[in-house]
Amino acid sequence: MEQVWYGVCVPCHKCKKETTIQACSFSADSEFRFTCYCFDCQEVIVWRVFASQLAHKALVSDMEKQTPIVPATRVLRPPILPKPEKVTEEDKKFLHDFGIDPEEMDK
Repeated sequence: MEQVWYGVCVPCHKCKKETTIQACSFSADSEFRFTCYCFDCQEVIVWRVFASQLAHKALVSDMEKQTPIVPATRVLRPPILPKPEKVTEEDKKFLHDFGIDPEEMDK
């Protein structure tokens, strides 16, 4: 998986436009505090987020971009077992419940 760098964009709560980051502080418990300013409505926005939240968001975004691996579809066949000497009706019902046709086992 290729590593991608992501940016931080904090939209304004009032006008929903992009703000400008004025300062970024961090604490010992891995919390970031972004102080942003909206030039349109002169609003100061403080966004607090943990580094693990940002890392999780980046990982999910990377995984969404990755091509999903689709398993090949196969027809399930019963395992090769020695044919029982006598197959009772109860055995046939048991095999049928698992999607195995007892008549096909004779082939």
